Amino acid sequence: MPVALALLAGAALSLYADTTADTAVDSLIQAEQAFARTSVEKGMKEAFLAYLAEDAILFRPGPIPGKAWLRDRPAPAIVLSWRPAYAEVARAGDVGFTFGPWELRSQDPKDTDVAYGTFVTVWRKQADGSWKVAVDLGTSGPKPAEAVATAAPVEKGKTPPGAGGAAGAAKIDVAAETEKLLAADRELSLTSAVKGAVAAFHGHLAAHVRLLQDGAAPARGPAAAEAELGRHPGKLTWEPAGGGVAASGDLGYTYGTADLAPSAPATGAPARSSYQRIWERAPGGGWKVVVDVMNPFPPPPPPASKPAG
Repeated sequence: MPVALALLAGAALSLYADTTADTAVDSLIQAEQAFARTSVEKGMKEAFLAYLAEDAILFRPGPIPGKAWLRDRPAPAIVLSWRPAYAEVARAGDVGFTFGPWELRSQDPKDTDVAYGTFVTVWRKQADGSWKVAVDLGTSGPKPAEAVATAAPVEKGKTPPGAGGAAGAAKIDVAAETEKLLAADRELSLTSAVKGAVAAFHGHLAAHVRLLQDGAAPARGPAAAEAELGRHPGKLTWEPAGGGVAASGDLGYTYGTADLAPSAPATGAPARSSYQRIWERAPGGGWKVVVDVMNPFPPPPPPASKPAG
């Protein structure tokens, strides 16, 4: 093949892959926006039952089968609204994620309290072409600068090019790569136990990483993420309960339970949290964390007083 023709063919394939990725991320944004509208118009429970995959994971407070948990409970008297601020899809178009601000209000107009935070949702493409939620976790935080109702543009992320070819091309053993990613997550935990969380994550954070911890605004970039991790003294470790990898091998996720042991063992029991971690991988490179979200379990109730007598 002449050099010029080869270059044109390569450019055409690149353009095809980029166009396909843009179409996939646009469809994901539309799914997230429809999910949010359903929550406001029909209620949180109906919206989640409609958009959760059958094997979706929620956290109450630890990871649980989301649909079964929702079906067994009455619809809460709340209005939960949100909007996507960022969306990204793997090159294969089968896995993506979104995050953005949420607001929670009571249905009672007399109750004017409002809670705020940030959600992180992993989505998987279904056999019928629709997007469904695979894992959903969020954090509470301060009131954001822009309200949920603001019609702000959604930032579109791009995974590293060329990791798995054009959209839809399965190039890897997904089950095997998922096990490797879970092993990498466990290895990171072992490093954190020995060297501390800041040292463990150093070098493993993507340039555009977001780190979300309860009660704080999202930290953006490795320096801000490491500073946020450094605010919590003690030994941070975790154990993944599950995860997944895109067929293109460039995007994956893990989730599970984390423990922050106090610096001095005598000061109390470890604080437990749920976590969700989204990873990206460049061709020929290792996995790097692009989103890390941790939500603490509620504190245990005080011990019951000893009955008289």
